[in-house]
Amino acid sequence: MTELTLFSVIDKEDYEKFVIPFIFFPLVTNSDVKVEVLIKNYDSFITDNEDAISLLELWFPKRFLIRSLEGEYFNVIPCGSTARFYLQPQLKSKWTKITDVDIMHIEGGVVSEFERLEQEHPQNAYFALKRPESNKLSGTMCVKTDAFYTREWEYHVEQYIEDVWTNNKYTQKKPPFNEPHYYYDEFVNYDLVIPVHGLPEKVKQNDLAMRPIQGIHMSLNRPAYAPPWQPDFPDWGITPERKESMNQLRNTRQYEVLSRYFHESMNEMLNRI
Repeated sequence: MTELTLFSVIDKEDYEKFVIPFIFFPLVTNSDVKVEVLIKNYDSFITDNEDAISLLELWFPKRFLIRSLEGEYFNVIPCGSTARFYLQPQLKSKWTKITDVDIMHIEGGVVSEFERLEQEHPQNAYFALKRPESNKLSGTMCVKTDAFYTREWEYHVEQYIEDVWTNNKYTQKKPPFNEPHYYYDEFVNYDLVIPVHGLPEKVKQNDLAMRPIQGIHMSLNRPAYAPPWQPDFPDWGITPERKESMNQLRNTRQYEVLSRYFHESMNEMLNRI
């Protein structure tokens, strides 16, 4: 069975409430998916979520991993949204989808979508979007694990981190770290990927099918639904199909039990869907 690992990294307490549902939804809807999350406040998170984690371990043994965000690279660039680009998951699958922890993957067929992309573009080591008119690569991307995390890539990352450290780029806010906090992560992603694997598919670089979200993006910085007077305003991407899928999941016994351990603000956000 072809498998995919969802890989996310967080260093902000505000985003810890997403971790349990982020693990639950894709595992309950896809038998060929694993989930790995790195957390800065690891010890307190494990203690605070002990009961929920026990349920997940009972239902989905060996299919998810929560571990501590630490190490020399993180000491150099201490930003969770950037760390997902220079670190690797320990749960190995054919595919690794690097993603935001606030995306609830409630759709089935997560793996098959990338299998289809591979058939159409067999030469690609990864699928992502280059941001127009900037050297930025989308934060959500999917890679062929073995073809992407090569020794060449590892060496390039090592040299990049060493350059940041030696030249005090992070501490002195030299480009791209002169961007507002967390807004430089896609610049770093571009710098780490492009020299090794080249630009993403040019013909479809603006086609969201090359970087499918595959769920509801419950961003703290966006409304659940775009306002009627500005329908193109960025929102959570709730389609009628996704709303129906979420409703079905929330009516299951597993969800009923697990959601008792969700953070109060998480349940409030889910009620907006």
